[in-house]
Amino acid sequence: MYRDPRSDMPVTQFNMKWVEQAGLVKFDFLGLKTLTTLTTAVKLIAQRGIEIDLASRTVSVDGAAIKLTRKEFDVVALLARNAGKLVGHRQLLTTIWGPAHVADTHYLRIAIGHVREKIGDDAADPRFILTEPGVGYRLVDARNAAQA
Repeated sequence: MYRDPRSDMPVTQFNMKWVEQAGLVKFDFLGLKTLTTLTTAVKLIAQRGIEIDLASRTVSVDGAAIKLTRKEFDVVALLARNAGKLVGHRQLLTTIWGPAHVADTHYLRIAIGHVREKIGDDAADPRFILTEPGVGYRLVDARNAAQA
């Protein structure tokens, strides 16, 4: 990952096979690629009381800073990039822990449990992270807050 000192937007390389589906890149009619901004997703999530700053890798809930480990932040960031959408166990594990850990769902359960504890989320009555049992997780976005 690279960060240009003239911009607050980080730059990185991705496997082109999956980046558009993940919402990280968009293609125009000439086939040129540009990184899309996550500003809209981050603003919608902030309306729920959680602020995620992807550039500085910080999270705060109702104004209070939350200390997350690197892996915990990576989980939150991936969910934030897909706010409102289901992110499967396989995608989370492969992206964060690598392909060798695709079956290690206990890593994910532990990380999600720690994140929930730190941000004050209750799995039985979730405010931020919804569980789709046996499938994955979804970060609630403000547009769907009434459904949560």
